[in-house]
Amino acid sequence: MAANLQIQLIRQRDGMPDASDFEVAEVPVPCPAAGQMLVQTVHLPIDPYMRKAIVAVGSEKT
Repeated sequence: MAANLQIQLIRQRDGMPDASDFEVAEVPVPCPAAGQMLVQTVHLPIDPYMRKAIVAVGSEKT
């Protein structure tokens, strides 16, 4: 099975994030079921307003 390299946010900050707020994880790529498809994201823009949206989803601040 193919692997997916992810950069995951592991902790919220009130100020500017640094490298310790993220971790790199390698997870298996799921096989799509009937009627589904698998897509590859090439570019994923992250705008400053996204910080408030991420916190609103329920991520805990540390």
